[in-house]
Amino acid sequence: MRGRGPVQADTMLAAARAHHKAGRLSEAEALYRNLLQHVPDQPQVLNLLGFLLHQTGNSKAGLEHIEKAIARHLTAPSFHNNRGVVLQALGQTEAAEAAYRQALRLKPRYAGACYNLAGLYAARGDLDLALTHYDRALLHQPGFADALAGRGTTLQRMGQLEEAEACLREVLAQAPSHAPAHLDLGNLLRAQGRLGEALACYREAARHQPDSALAYSNLGAALQVQGQLEQAVRCFRKALTLEPDQPQALYNLGLALDAQSKYEEARAAYARVVDIGKANAMPARCYLELVRMKLADWQDHAGRRAALVENLRAHLRRPDAEPVPPFTLNVFDVPASLRAAAARHQARLIERNTAPLRQRCAFVHPRGTPERLRVGYVSPDFRTHAVGTLVHQLFAHHNRDMVTVYGYGLVPSDDAYARHVVSGCDVYVDASQMTPEATARRIHADSIHVLVDMGGYTTFTRTDLFALHPAPVQLHWLGYLDTMGADFLPYLLADRRVVTEAMARHYSEAVIYLPDGFVAASPLEIAETPSTRAEV
Repeated sequence: MRGRGPVQADTMLAAARAHHKAGRLSEAEALYRNLLQHVPDQPQVLNLLGFLLHQTGNSKAGLEHIEKAIARHLTAPSFHNNRGVVLQALGQTEAAEAAYRQALRLKPRYAGACYNLAGLYAARGDLDLALTHYDRALLHQPGFADALAGRGTTLQRMGQLEEAEACLREVLAQAPSHAPAHLDLGNLLRAQGRLGEALACYREAARHQPDSALAYSNLGAALQVQGQLEQAVRCFRKALTLEPDQPQALYNLGLALDAQSKYEEARAAYARVVDIGKANAMPARCYLELVRMKLADWQDHAGRRAALVENLRAHLRRPDAEPVPPFTLNVFDVPASLRAAAARHQARLIERNTAPLRQRCAFVHPRGTPERLRVGYVSPDFRTHAVGTLVHQLFAHHNRDMVTVYGYGLVPSDDAYARHVVSGCDVYVDASQMTPEATARRIHADSIHVLVDMGGYTTFTRTDLFALHPAPVQLHWLGYLDTMGADFLPYLLADRRVVTEAMARHYSEAVIYLPDGFVAASPLEIAETPSTRAEV
């Protein structure tokens, strides 16, 4: 080396790599550049500096350095592997796949290239191929924690939840500080409704990786589901100090502030998500318009409404579009056909996501006419709620010669309305801590003939469980009177005032019209003194 002996250069390179491995990237970069001043074409240094530049957000410059390294040393497997990582980050997935495969041709037992190829297939949705390559990585490098974690996450996406959980717990047994595994296990547990366990996982992820915005964002989301809004907001704000434009944290922050009636702050959060234009941009646009209405902001309301409709139409034309909150569309002057399209889109996503569970459950329903119908009502609102106050005394008045009444509550509650519901049912199941699959299995085990969804696309519902078809006849009623757009809920109970025959043309359901009214309201006490307008 010009001006430096081999020993000194090797020492500098070792120091640079130590800084790089420890995350001291600026120190590592300075040493790499110093080395290249003396030997500009040193392949190993070019490769390492290129990967560091990618890590610091300059992937294009990083790719140039790595390709220079490859031009000078064509047979180094790690150079091709690093080139694949950078190409994948730049969205050039076919070129990335070719780079990983070249690395494996040069070194067939290269666990790192197998792992990266598996991640590429997982991102593409080729889950069987992803699983094959995670297994190969583990074959070549037993105990490879990242590959084991990737395998667990892939199994979860394939609906093999028990195997996925076992895989992720094996990672944590080997590497208790593996923050991504804590995160992935938390996500798996949260999807199953095991919120207490999920919270513990997210807290461990944040403890072991305190600079992870995703850990705090997911922790906040779990707290939000539990109704712990103040704590959730603190988590979202922490995530946003670490990553100011993290779309999921901003969106959830908006929802939490909205639920606390902090509308101005919610509006700012939603607006930022829309401006970023990435994850949740369309749902945030819907909630933004809703919160502006709550603030009585009518400036150019017609123009905003027209823009919302056009954005919705464009969004729903994309086959990979994320769901929009159909319930919000009931508030706006949105064409019925567009609301129906949003509902169908939501239902298709639910059916796609529950396909592995449907295959696993494969419920079979007995044929024949039962002596007494078993009717199951599923609701998150057996409590002080608009639905709960209407129906809390309804269940006691069913004709027991014809019907056995089952209630399945999705939200824990012990207020007076909840107690009336429980006492009015023949069997009441607190399903608040059960997963959709577990709830569906309980419903099927109870031999329910007619299953009634009382929540639809509203808050705290579990539409997934209906997609598993736990009962032979399924319908929805009362809590959500727009169309669900779902084959798994083919009927709706209504009356001709709530759903006119003209409206029914846009419904996927066969509307069953009740003769006198769509709900028999429970009697409510009337206050002795009227409320003033100001009090209301």
